[in-house]
Amino acid sequence: MVAYTYLPQAVMDTLGRILPFWILPIVACGLLICIVHSGFLMGWKNTAKFFGFGYIIAYIFEEISVHTGLIFGLYYFPPIMGPKLDVIPFCVPMFWLMCFYVSWYITNLIMDKAPLPTDWSVGRIFAGAFIGGAILTTLDLSADPFCTANGFWVWPNGGTFFNEPIHNFVGWFLTGAFTFIFHGFVLKKDADGEPMTLDAKWKRILSIIAVVVYCFFGIGFGILNVHEVLGLPTALAIGIPAALALFNWVNLYREENV
Repeated sequence: MVAYTYLPQAVMDTLGRILPFWILPIVACGLLICIVHSGFLMGWKNTAKFFGFGYIIAYIFEEISVHTGLIFGLYYFPPIMGPKLDVIPFCVPMFWLMCFYVSWYITNLIMDKAPLPTDWSVGRIFAGAFIGGAILTTLDLSADPFCTANGFWVWPNGGTFFNEPIHNFVGWFLTGAFTFIFHGFVLKKDADGEPMTLDAKWKRILSIIAVVVYCFFGIGFGILNVHEVLGLPTALAIGIPAALALFNWVNLYREENV
């Protein structure tokens, strides 16, 4: 397949000048919002574990792949992605965490019909890892062709999916599933002693933000893809989980506020 949706050269020239300085603070602000949101809903201790371990996992997997090509395939990040630790821009694991965080909420709402998990069984953790990994991967499938086409990351050997290897998306699924399983067992230990619940109405209302952000991702990627073959797949791949999550959130909100 041929890459699509190239930004005008004048736009890319401008981004090339400003993004190396601004991409890290912009993404950091987005991640900070997720951290604050998480802290209010599932506590600061669990939030520290969730984002701390998540960043480490994402960074290690990116490092392994860039140096060996084993996980996502062989690629590299140009200067436009901002400051790096070794060869990985600081913003990349941050953005990965934001995608993982909203995917986690969507998964919980689909499986447990609640923003936070209510079932911490081993079977639920592994089933959630499969579904969550798939939801996370749909975000990458929808966004990566645009990013690859415009040089935010580079695949020297190309690939069959909009000049990107299928290997990358298998890696995203496996990385997401591994992180879901890891977080499941880490958070389960605390949940066994004191289950995570949204014990106030304002917390239940606040929990909808993750669903809104996921829908925002879907709308944004849909706009990028609407003129090409990924338009309908993007709408379905992100729209169906979003609709299920929103439906379950509305039902939960009604039941708990009767």
